[in-house]
Amino acid sequence: MNRVTHLDLQTLHSICRLPRGMVDNFLESASVMLCRFHLPPPPPTSLTVQRERESLPATISWNAPTQEMIEGYGNIKDATEDGACALAIAAVYATDRFIVKRRLQQGSGADFMMVKEGEADESFTKLEVSGMATLHSAQTRLRQKIAQVSSGTVQRPGVAVVVKFPNPLITMRRS
Repeated sequence: MNRVTHLDLQTLHSICRLPRGMVDNFLESASVMLCRFHLPPPPPTSLTVQRERESLPATISWNAPTQEMIEGYGNIKDATEDGACALAIAAVYATDRFIVKRRLQQGSGADFMMVKEGEADESFTKLEVSGMATLHSAQTRLRQKIAQVSSGTVQRPGVAVVVKFPNPLITMRRS
């Protein structure tokens, strides 16, 4: 039997090294998007994390959004993209102990630079994130993101992550 992976969005500030305001935006966006499709907590929301060819049962703890957040994050495209970043950062930490350290430049092939916990920044891995607020298959999007993370101006290994909010699924694959 597979062990249940737990993603705790309330600890996101302690498992990445991004600016507080950026992380707050990711967290609020994630809570708005999760609330669009799922009952607010408690209890934690069940989801699946697909890593390479392995499917892991998982739960996610998150805070329900305020009405102000729901209204303020009314642009679903932006909320989906930013909310997916919160779930992706939590997932790469929970599954592989990656710590997201910084944002990368457009054209680099990825959104973020991350390193394994305890390793030097020079051994970084790229992280490309995509969010989906539809029921379409994540596999096509994942193939596109793997191609993107394999290219770009920064030539490093990478991980592509696609987050689906409606039927919660996080799909991760190395480039």
